[in-house]
Amino acid sequence: MQTSISSAFQATLRLGSLLQLALVLAAVVRTDPLHPQVLMMLFAVACADRSSVSYLRVWRRG
Repeated sequence: MQTSISSAFQATLRLGSLLQLALVLAAVVRTDPLHPQVLMMLFAVACADRSSVSYLRVWRRG
């Protein structure tokens, strides 16, 4: 006997997005500005990074 899928939920968290968030928070919190080369390097890494963590939840009926 097979059950049908009632609903599904998927969330994906890109690690590059976390790095960008940390970069913005560091720029806001720090009193002295970050070096421009460091900012460019971290921004390039954050944009090029495709690694992520995914969560998938499936609800079934029956």
